[in-house]
Amino acid sequence: MCNKRSLWMKVNNKCVKNMCVLLPILLLVGCNSQTQQVIPEEYPELYEAVMQRDAAAIMAFTDHSDEETAAQSWRAMISTPVEEMDEFIKQVKQTNRYVAWKALSRKELTAQQLDVLHADWLANPELREGISLVLGLQGNEKSLQLLVEHFEDIQSSTHEFESALATGRLIGQFGLETEMEDNIIAYALSLNDEILTRAWLYGYYRDEQPIHSTDAITQIREAYSEVENPRIRQYLLSLSFQNIGQEMLGDIEVATIEDMDVQLATELAQHTDSLEWSDKLEKVYTALLNHPNPIVNEVTLSMAGGNEDKPDIFDEVIINKIVENENKDAALRLSAVMALEDASAHKDLVDELAEAGDYLLTKQFSIYRTFFSNSDFYALASSVRQSENRRETLSALRAINRWWSSLDPKEKEAIGIDEIRKLVFEVLESGDRSMTFSISSLLNDAAVIQAEDYQKLHQLLNAYQLPEDVAVFQAVAGVLKTHFEEKAKPLIDSLAAIGNTDLNRTLYRQDWDVPETEEDDSPVKFRKPGWERLNELGSHPVWVLETTRGTIKVEMNVRLAPATISGMDSLITAGAYDHVAYHRVVPNFVVQGGDVGTGDGSGGPDYTVPTEASEIQYWRGQVGIASAGTDTEGSQYFFMHQWKPHLNARYTIVGSVIEGIEAVDRMMVGDKVLRSYWE
Repeated sequence: MCNKRSLWMKVNNKCVKNMCVLLPILLLVGCNSQTQQVIPEEYPELYEAVMQRDAAAIMAFTDHSDEETAAQSWRAMISTPVEEMDEFIKQVKQTNRYVAWKALSRKELTAQQLDVLHADWLANPELREGISLVLGLQGNEKSLQLLVEHFEDIQSSTHEFESALATGRLIGQFGLETEMEDNIIAYALSLNDEILTRAWLYGYYRDEQPIHSTDAITQIREAYSEVENPRIRQYLLSLSFQNIGQEMLGDIEVATIEDMDVQLATELAQHTDSLEWSDKLEKVYTALLNHPNPIVNEVTLSMAGGNEDKPDIFDEVIINKIVENENKDAALRLSAVMALEDASAHKDLVDELAEAGDYLLTKQFSIYRTFFSNSDFYALASSVRQSENRRETLSALRAINRWWSSLDPKEKEAIGIDEIRKLVFEVLESGDRSMTFSISSLLNDAAVIQAEDYQKLHQLLNAYQLPEDVAVFQAVAGVLKTHFEEKAKPLIDSLAAIGNTDLNRTLYRQDWDVPETEEDDSPVKFRKPGWERLNELGSHPVWVLETTRGTIKVEMNVRLAPATISGMDSLITAGAYDHVAYHRVVPNFVVQGGDVGTGDGSGGPDYTVPTEASEIQYWRGQVGIASAGTDTEGSQYFFMHQWKPHLNARYTIVGSVIEGIEAVDRMMVGDKVLRSYWE
């Protein structure tokens, strides 16, 4: 007889097994049919307030039940002006969130408000991390005194990092008495902790605050030989060279230099600039030129070439190791020629190397200045200035500007003032801000701008209109201030009366007698984020950049900077970043690129996005967005060579390098993105 219950159970067990197979498939189909919700649903409404910089509307989100929305609203307050500061401080203390304290740290505080925070620091240990964060950026000498007096309480506390960094920053501003200096430096060295040691010593490193205690200097010098961590050694090397450079040079083990960490080797090269030439220094320079990193080589060439005591025989070292080394980059070989006492024998090579890219023209012109006659140099630069390639034109103008400022009056007269005057007015009439700024020395030269030019400048402005051509008005106003201040006063007054905020702010900075312009309260027209597209990208998409130095991968943080990443996505998918050069490289600081407009750092896209500052530290490998001030961001981005906390909460962070940091370390001006895309 059939057992119905057993049969039913068998059937249902089979169904369960089938469901176990089908369920993942159904879930997969469901996931594919509907985009995953990455962006909190409250973000669009929050960003309406952000784009108006409406503090009250933004603050309404700070106690939202969605944790990410609440945090993002506090991040928005970092760059949003606050009118009722006492009330804002009260709200920050009540929430006691790190990101809220970060927002407060970017606000200017009165002495009375700082006194209240000092009292709170003493009375409420749970607030110390946040208050220390604020004091590090806004504190005064009383703040430093407070932290120093409670130095022992800070040690091993939960707020040690922020209190240490605040102490370090304030030491950089105000200095410290010798006895306390001994204690803090001895403690910092005893930690051997990459993060905390550097935080305590940050003021000495960043602001080059001299160390008064000979005992402390001795401790630092000895620790350099004992510590293995390259980031700590970098700080110790810097502090030693700042205080006892020649003695520290004697401690450097030449045999270890070629294998040195890139940042440490760069730091070493940078600190040789004030040293007297010696056999030891020559050995150090030789080893640094053997280092595999081109940035280390570049800095070394700059330091060695600028040393007035460099013997001629060392030029042979430079020639053998770099100039004639075909395995080295064209940019580096040109830098090597620049470091030589006599570069004339290498003219043909210079011409050949400069063909590798228009960014190398600047170096080519610098070399030509050393052995070309004035007339030949000007003829060449003037010829290049006529190029249809904007970067070539800009390089030529900058070269002419530097060359002209180095001439004496007789040499200028021999060239012909009329030729230079013609060039100046052609540039002014172009209305190009970068071009105008590139000839600043010419514009300030009384021999170039003459009495009869006032009317010409006045007529020049008549051909332009505000606000479209504000850059022209700003440039000409500077020339008028230098040469025709009294005569131009009525014209400037009439321009100021128009009420263009950008122009009036410039006039005030140029010291014209106009009222100081308040910040423009009218909201900037920002590009609106594509929220659906951001959900498609996911929370942490990977941006791949195939560059001339290798592939770099950046893990982006969409929730942290949605407006910025949405704008970048539009450029990435359109291929706008492809073939765009890195126009700025500052060793041991940043590599900057992404100027999709002009390629020289003065341009960008046809949109602006709001600043999306955050509480995240600017560690090595972070990727930030360049700006000309709050809410002026576009397409330009930068990679961090190393930790730079002075950038914290000032610039948007979009992500961090997860692969290819070695390519970042090797990047030189003119290197390019070959292709960029989402992984």
